[in-house]
Amino acid sequence: MSRETPRRVGRAAARHGLGALIRIHDSRRRASIWVVLLGSAGLALLAAGYFYMIDGGPWMAAPSVALAMAYLGSAGWILGRAVLRGAVVFRYEHGFVRINPFQVYGWDEVTAVTVTAVQHSKRRRTAWRFMVERSDGRSTTLGAELPDLGDLGEAMVAEVTVRVVPAYQDVIAAGGSVGLGPFTIDPLGVSKDGELIPWAYVREVTMDNGVVAVHGPGDVVALAATVGRVPNAVALMALCRSVLRQKSVGHFQYP
Repeated sequence: MSRETPRRVGRAAARHGLGALIRIHDSRRRASIWVVLLGSAGLALLAAGYFYMIDGGPWMAAPSVALAMAYLGSAGWILGRAVLRGAVVFRYEHGFVRINPFQVYGWDEVTAVTVTAVQHSKRRRTAWRFMVERSDGRSTTLGAELPDLGDLGEAMVAEVTVRVVPAYQDVIAAGGSVGLGPFTIDPLGVSKDGELIPWAYVREVTMDNGVVAVHGPGDVVALAATVGRVPNAVALMALCRSVLRQKSVGHFQYP
């Protein structure tokens, strides 16, 4: 596939002040390889069926032709679904542009990134997905069909975290509360489903094996939720560390 930036993408990036292009994550490249492989195999089998037809008649040719139709049909399906309409993300300094569908996201407009993991079986690797939400309520989901999704997701999470954490800190310092999925963080502590863990009993907040956990004394997990239920899970951990650090030096006033 062409690595050139489409004019529409470049114009949108310039209009939204996204800065320099960093990387292109093109799901169509991987799909194109499958189209070539399946299409080539299908044509080869079709040719074999033709020669079987000449030498042995329809019954000899039927298996090769049937298999060729299956391969060519699969290649056509992938061509229509994953190549012609496959997602492409153009990552810039200050945001990204997605095509199929066409969307523009500036980092300053993004309010949350939610990470979900899907594992269809123990033998298959985990498929990660990132749902990105904007301040105007729009959202997009980026899945494992994109190459190097981990790098893209890591960049998105880092850019959003550095922007939202200061705002969260200001809310807590003013006596308010921040809700992130099932968790609520306020000057009293961290709560979930009506159960409050006061800051004096919060040891740390971690994210491991797809679970966000609030640890109490003795490293006991007091509160937990799957990471897919917690938007801005990394920001949640950073916020809690900030509050605990301020508490330790006496800068945070508790009720």
